[in-house]
Amino acid sequence: GDRWDVTATWSGLFPEGNRVDGMSHTIGPGLSYSLNEHIQLDVLTGFGIDDLSPDFVVQSFVTWRP
Repeated sequence: GDRWDVTATWSGLFPEGNRVDGMSHTIGPGLSYSLNEHIQLDVLTGFGIDDLSPDFVVQSFVTWRP
């Protein structure tokens, strides 16, 4: 419907400098629902794709658009 969106997310943690041993990356699906034209609810999941990343992450957000 008009209120639901499905997303794919990728996120990474990049420490300062040239250290590559501290980088971590997650990838996963997300789901968004618009309550109205100003408020949106989001739920994202992530799966670690390297040894430093957590195995599984769940995030939730509330977005307000003026």
